[in-house]
Amino acid sequence: LDGFDEMPVEMQAKALLRINNSLAKDDPIVITSRITEYQAAVDVGDVLTAAAVVELQPLSLDEVMRYLAVTTPSRAINKWTNLFTELATRSEDPLYEVLSLPLMASLVREAYSDTPDDPIELVDRRRFPTASSLEDYLLDRLVPTVYRQGAGGPPAFAPEPARRWLRFLARQVDRTGGDLAWWALYRMLPSPAWQI
Repeated sequence: LDGFDEMPVEMQAKALLRINNSLAKDDPIVITSRITEYQAAVDVGDVLTAAAVVELQPLSLDEVMRYLAVTTPSRAINKWTNLFTELATRSEDPLYEVLSLPLMASLVREAYSDTPDDPIELVDRRRFPTASSLEDYLLDRLVPTVYRQGAGGPPAFAPEPARRWLRFLARQVDRTGGDLAWWALYRMLPSPAWQI
């Protein structure tokens, strides 16, 4: 059950009770949730019987270095050397905070491991004075990196058409109050197109 914390608050405790009542002794289940929301549901309801709780922890710089080393093509593995040498000389840097998040470490890998770009630019404090500015930059790079020329996708999935479609979907999510159901995507087309 992905996104337990996104259920309406009044339904969370009921959902936990129903899950407990419906599971046989060794039925496997995984529930993902933010800690605070899950704890609030447990406080007013029930806990998952015999459940193990796994809490994600920030990644260490050593873990990120190992991750980047095993996920970067061997021809480009040296591109990380300057970045980690530079970080080793700094006691605190916004990039430490950014790299401690699994999503951001993944975005750094996606943006630099198999592209001609040099990740040393991430330590430029004039350009990226805060962790937030680094995160915004990495998120902005995701679509162009994934849909870059030569990445194996058809021309219809070049960066700019992909951006246009993603903007369109974002506007639809905003217009519908946050819901985007795949089975209702046809309703986003002009009405004559789906009434045929």
